[in-house]
Amino acid sequence: KNLETGEILKDAVTNTSSDPTWAKDNKTLFYTSKNPITLLSEKIKRHVLGSAETQDVTVYEEKDKSNYIGVGKFKNGNYIAIYSQATLSSEIRLIDAATPLAAFKVFQPRMKDVLYDIVALADKFLIRTNWNAKNFRLMECPLDNTGSAQWKEVIPHREDVLIQGIEEFKSYIVINERKDGLVKMRVRNLTDNAEHYIDFGEAAYAANFNINPEYNSTNFRYSYTSLITPASIFDYDLFSKEKTLKKQQEVLGGYDPKEYITERLSATAKDGTKVPISLVYKKGFEKNGNAPLLLYAYGSYGASTDASFNSSRLSLLNRGFVFAIAHIRGGQDLGRQWYLDGKLLKKKNTFTDFIDCGEFLVKEKYTGKEHLYA
Repeated sequence: KNLETGEILKDAVTNTSSDPTWAKDNKTLFYTSKNPITLLSEKIKRHVLGSAETQDVTVYEEKDKSNYIGVGKFKNGNYIAIYSQATLSSEIRLIDAATPLAAFKVFQPRMKDVLYDIVALADKFLIRTNWNAKNFRLMECPLDNTGSAQWKEVIPHREDVLIQGIEEFKSYIVINERKDGLVKMRVRNLTDNAEHYIDFGEAAYAANFNINPEYNSTNFRYSYTSLITPASIFDYDLFSKEKTLKKQQEVLGGYDPKEYITERLSATAKDGTKVPISLVYKKGFEKNGNAPLLLYAYGSYGASTDASFNSSRLSLLNRGFVFAIAHIRGGQDLGRQWYLDGKLLKKKNTFTDFIDCGEFLVKEKYTGKEHLYA
């Protein structure tokens, strides 16, 4: 559709998925093409306005059926990228968005057991990778020389911090990190490398990047919730450090977060590992072993279980229940090793961690054996 005139063009693209990506010429479109039987995206095609779909050119075809592919454009608009990723390795191809007929060039050929993703800044690429870095590290390279031999370290690997993602702006980057089972938002000024962390103000919570399409902005939008804070959207000024609540989930029937208390505890597993527990209860709760407690956990596929709000849980809390989340191994709450220590021959840890958290909560009199539910 021509948004200026309202005209519906004859152009059509079928059997596709994900986001179509425009080149800078305002007439060339890249898109994923699905296998008509398996529905897997196997090809990236190029469409030029005014041409028939049968004339569309395949610019990339993925031969490895274990890889998922997609196409997109970086926030500054200068590059179009084709992504190909399996569980343990990835590969990216690029062209300048101003030259849509050019051949895509490999950023760095796929390496065994190496994942990487990139963002484009004005003068360099940033690379988030697990290359010799189980919890990922941040690296950089020139725009015109992108092979791994040119990668230089910006933020080193840390055993206790998982780097989960990067949000780029013209003058700032925001790094999504996970430490002690909690998301931390690290803000770096690209002019002088000054850094600070966003203060979320609660003991247990869930936070993540929201949609931030504008490259030339100092406004960073993020999602936030906790066991007592309904799902919220905040705007954060990267320069002034001021945060503004833009929207919050409405709780029908009325809700006062001051009536509830949230805690972050740590249970010791049989092998000595400290396992975090997030919990919430209504004011007036007495720690005497008599309260009913619902213990929840999910420990698989590296899926982290953050402390988020659920209005349907209030009926339990209002009737005296404690609700607790055990951040057991098998998830990625405490980094990549937390996931690896809860899979395959170490899968047993997922279940013994859950049991140990339950026994800890009984011992600390948050509940009793007769009142522990799971």
